[in-house]
Amino acid sequence: MLEALAEMEFGSGAAPFPRHSVPLHAMLGGCGYSRETDTSYDWHGLKRGEAEMALIQYTVAGHGMLEYAGRRRRIGVGKAMVLHFPYDNRYWLPRDSEKWDFLYVCLYGREVMRVWKDITGRHGPVVTLRDDSPVVESLVCIVRKMQAGDVRSPFEASSHAYDLAMRLLDEVAVHQAGGERPQYIEDAIAFCRENFRSDVGVDDVAHHAGYSRYHFTRLFKEWTGLAPASYIQDLRLRHSARLLTETALLVKEVAAESGFADCNYFCRAFRRSFGVSPAQFRKSGMFS
Repeated sequence: MLEALAEMEFGSGAAPFPRHSVPLHAMLGGCGYSRETDTSYDWHGLKRGEAEMALIQYTVAGHGMLEYAGRRRRIGVGKAMVLHFPYDNRYWLPRDSEKWDFLYVCLYGREVMRVWKDITGRHGPVVTLRDDSPVVESLVCIVRKMQAGDVRSPFEASSHAYDLAMRLLDEVAVHQAGGERPQYIEDAIAFCRENFRSDVGVDDVAHHAGYSRYHFTRLFKEWTGLAPASYIQDLRLRHSARLLTETALLVKEVAAESGFADCNYFCRAFRRSFGVSPAQFRKSGMFS
């Protein structure tokens, strides 16, 4: 897949992104595919302004260097930098590298910053991503859509940003837990993904995995980074965001289709995660 990525045709430079006066909790702040061949490519995290921002930069070919917390790291193929700003970090194209090809996405918003700081605090600033990683899939999708102008509202951009953050959190949880997830965790995840639209709860998932609720909750969080209830709710919220941007269903219908029995509770949960109500999220002119 990395070879295929290196051969893909991406537009150069940062893709434009939609803005909105509503303060969203997860938002795209620019993205693109870049090939750096000049050693003047050199960024310092304390010289990128005072606004809080997050960055994921995934190496496709060549390599770069990162200095973080007094340690230098080589960022080669398959490695992703997960950085937040302002922060005392620096990354650059070293003299021993002919090029550095990478996909990058900049993000901002309260939820994104929480995830990024949690990841770097517990795991560090470099993540190894598999060739078939859902994070890489999300990065490619975001860059493609933004460069093609297919992200038609800030709310849709927010949905993509939130989805990327959750995929990255899931990926890092696997690394921290020590390799491949056991089959019962994979089965539990599949069960959640297949049944989150129904009235499924933690007891149902624990029973499916063959464990007590208490023991299963501890194990599930170790392997995914989220408690089972939070994982199910995250699936429901991500699905609801897609329905709000891709369909004309009423908010109460979106709630029901996403597994929320109570529309009022859905609206409160959605606002906590995205910073706006479902109606505000949708209000982008896409359906007018």
